[in-house]
Amino acid sequence: MHNGSVPDDAERLRLLLEGQLEESDARALQTKLDRRPELRRMLADMALEAPDAQGQRTIRVQPDVPRPTPLDTESVDVGVTLGQGGMAIVRVGRQLKLDRAVAVKTLRSDRRSSADVEQLLREARITGRLEHPNIVPVHDIVRGSDGAPQVVLKLIEGHTWSDLMSDAEQVRVLFGASDLLEWNLGVLMAVARALSFAHSRGVIHRDVKPSNVMLGAFGEVYLVDWGIARELDDPSQVDAPFEVAGSSGYMAPEQLLGNPSAFGSWTDTYLLGATLYHVLIGKPPHSGVAMGLRVADALDGKPAPPLPESVPAELRRIVERALEPSPERRTATPDELRLAIAAFLRHRGALQLVDRGDLDRSRAAQAGESGDEGSWEQACQAADLAYRAALEDWPECEGAALGVRALARARVERALARGEVQAALRIVEAHADLPPELVERVAAARAAAVDDEARLRRIVTDADRGLGLKLRGLMGAVFGLVWVGFWSVVAFRPPESVVPLVVFTAGALLVGVLVVVTSARQLLQNRINRTSMAIVGSGMGLLVVWCLGAAWLGFDVRTVIIGQLFVSATFAGGMATLMDPWGTVSLVGFATAFLAAAHEPSWTPWAVVFGNTVLIVNQIVLNLAHLRRGFEKLPAVPEAHGRTRG
Repeated sequence: MHNGSVPDDAERLRLLLEGQLEESDARALQTKLDRRPELRRMLADMALEAPDAQGQRTIRVQPDVPRPTPLDTESVDVGVTLGQGGMAIVRVGRQLKLDRAVAVKTLRSDRRSSADVEQLLREARITGRLEHPNIVPVHDIVRGSDGAPQVVLKLIEGHTWSDLMSDAEQVRVLFGASDLLEWNLGVLMAVARALSFAHSRGVIHRDVKPSNVMLGAFGEVYLVDWGIARELDDPSQVDAPFEVAGSSGYMAPEQLLGNPSAFGSWTDTYLLGATLYHVLIGKPPHSGVAMGLRVADALDGKPAPPLPESVPAELRRIVERALEPSPERRTATPDELRLAIAAFLRHRGALQLVDRGDLDRSRAAQAGESGDEGSWEQACQAADLAYRAALEDWPECEGAALGVRALARARVERALARGEVQAALRIVEAHADLPPELVERVAAARAAAVDDEARLRRIVTDADRGLGLKLRGLMGAVFGLVWVGFWSVVAFRPPESVVPLVVFTAGALLVGVLVVVTSARQLLQNRINRTSMAIVGSGMGLLVVWCLGAAWLGFDVRTVIIGQLFVSATFAGGMATLMDPWGTVSLVGFATAFLAAAHEPSWTPWAVVFGNTVLIVNQIVLNLAHLRRGFEKLPAVPEAHGRTRG
């Protein structure tokens, strides 16, 4: 209350009552009266305390608006006009018997037909029957001195919802509400309660809209203006003639088609949904649409315009169901719509997290398209956290569950595109509800990765010279000593024929084959070992062939032994090429020994000792070096369920 302006306003009210206020000041005062209930009360009180020359108490505020003759002092005294519609005027009044301020609704002077009187009385009877906290109480029906009926109602000192629904600051000041949407939804739920009660009494409103909702000074919510309400259980109402009544921007399709038999609770539900639409975007769903076009849309079953994406998805679904053109698919009752809104408010925090997750998922998609891996991963993590937080707050949150699945699918798709089979597999294992075709693609990618791993593992294993190193070294030491010892002896004491040479070489080959077969797991598990064993075996076999061939050609034993040096140089070279470049030392040793013996046959014994000694020493040094430092490191083979690139 503005204390500083009260004396000035009081003086103006007095001048108004005395008819001495200038017209311009009267208009300004009328504006204040419309906005300030306390001034209207003051004016009514002053009017009651100031009788005119005939002893009647009257208030003259709008000379251009006809007023009924004041009521008898035993009934109601009428004051300033609060508002007027197409048929009736509502004024401030005072119920003298109880000495309380009331609202008095009476017919305009140009709407006094019997049909108008019947409609006013019918509205009063219907409203009087609906005793509910969110419906304005009817105190009485009286007859004015002019004979017109007057409906005495509770005086609501407040505002219409339409004046406040978009004014967050005014709502905060008047009601202390900091969340405008939550406050508006609370008002809507109160209206839904009023409608549910009316429906339980067989009455539908048919004109639900923000301007027909009054808000009291203490937050009371009243659904007003039941002028076109219908009683569903009244046969005269059901069989009434074709009628289109209501507010075009909000009306349900069945209202536009004017068929009373199609009316029901769903009709008010549509109006309630249209009011919610107005709350969300500031105008009704059919704002500005001509009546003829609306009727055509109703005949075609055309839906209401969709809400923008900025509106929370859950609220969009609530509105879409309430505004279904077909009553069969529409939200059936206002109470069902109220419960849906209550659930939204209860889970609003979770739904806001879902909206945040959806935004982050959209950011991730944009980052993925631009190739920004860091931003993509960051946005995905943020979206995942938002969705999971929403599910913790509301485990049944469908939007969060859908978001988690959509995000998981996007991650799987990206992992498959990058060849990250393990990452894709982990995601699939963590989400049992992913599309079957995606799960099959991951399974196929994993199978391909297993095949790739097996192929790569074979390649790496075949090239690993460290496998079987110790067994090869032991075999080399034992066979080498026996081999060197035998050929050194026969070099100094050549046998009569090549038979001992053939028998020894063939026997050594047979023993070697048996050892390899019994130790196949170590000596034959990779290609390099198999090849080296094959080279040694081939060399020994070649040596047997050489001994036999040389004997058949008539070569003496010394010449056969010299040829053995050449054959040894050959497979020593093969072993060097396969196992270690430093094995070339053995090749050089045997080649030198062969050339020396060939140049001077008498040097043959020493040449044999030299060549075999170089071989033994070279192998010992190489084996010791490999045991110490190993062979060069081969590339690691990824696991079949790990990262694999095609």
